[in-house]
Amino acid sequence: MRLGADPDQLERLAGQHEVCAAHLARVRTRLRRADRGAWRGPGAARWWSHVDDRLVPDLVAAGNLCSAAARHLRSQAREQRRASLADPRLLERRDGTAWIARLGPVDAELAVVIVPGVGTDLGDRARLLEDAGRVWEWLTAHAASAPPGQGGVPDVAVVAWLGYRPPANLLAGLDASAAHDGAPALAAAVAALREQGARRVAVVGHSYGAVVASRAAALGMGADDLVLLGAPGLGVPSVDHLALPPGRRVWAAAARGDPIPLLGRVRLVHGPDPAEVALALPTSLPGHGAYLSDEVLLDALAAALLGRGGREGWPAAGTFHGSAPGAHGSGGRPWEPQSPPTTVSPRS
Repeated sequence: MRLGADPDQLERLAGQHEVCAAHLARVRTRLRRADRGAWRGPGAARWWSHVDDRLVPDLVAAGNLCSAAARHLRSQAREQRRASLADPRLLERRDGTAWIARLGPVDAELAVVIVPGVGTDLGDRARLLEDAGRVWEWLTAHAASAPPGQGGVPDVAVVAWLGYRPPANLLAGLDASAAHDGAPALAAAVAALREQGARRVAVVGHSYGAVVASRAAALGMGADDLVLLGAPGLGVPSVDHLALPPGRRVWAAAARGDPIPLLGRVRLVHGPDPAEVALALPTSLPGHGAYLSDEVLLDALAAALLGRGGREGWPAAGTFHGSAPGAHGSGGRPWEPQSPPTTVSPRS
């Protein structure tokens, strides 16, 4: 990327590549649906063989190249916007072992609260600020790239919330007492963000922090989005206990090679697997500690929290409409961007 490139021009160029990919897909579809019985004989056989063996695969390859170029250009546009961002205002507050840091304006329309997990203490301040800053950058860059007609760019604030005392180690993390004790404080923190002007609040819990977030939701925390990363379980006996208002959403991610979500899959200590009821966010980095460094996850998270994460009429698993949440299905639904698919099989 050339620093100083116009991100709006990069976005427009990406849109042109997406139009090209869509046109090639339409041509491919028309060729496949053509009436092959209207023309017969050796010449027809040779032509349709050429279509199937050369032309359609070439159209697929060209479409995939256009789609890949569009994704690369949009990624470069977001990177350019992140490089151009001014440092957000930082406010920190410490009260005994509790520590809260806020990046962004006090009256931001969208506030994201990050709740860390086992073994986190004040010695992790630099890491927590780095994670919060990365999420803020991704959200702000995505917000600035909103297509025309999608409203103004919302102010974004990200809160690193260490307002409870996490368990010291994995063995202690099998006990839900710390989550039970921390949940009221988290619910109060979300209420305070609402009072300060936040129109939307998302709570992102990592590892044991996901258990705290779910327990707070069960107390009526009222977050618009509940995001559970590498969670050892849903944190409550069933999704019905989350007490989410209508229209609120639950998202979950479990990275490849992360052993912690296995606890939820076997329902060992912290309830069922969130993936049974949540919308699934993609990951690309393995292990338990890389979620907030994963650019694929951060892209999907930003699109989801800004309301650009899926199609109209998307199946409602993970989204609550006032009826029993369990009625919406038990399988986690994958996050799907609105851009063209990444690859297409020549015979698809």
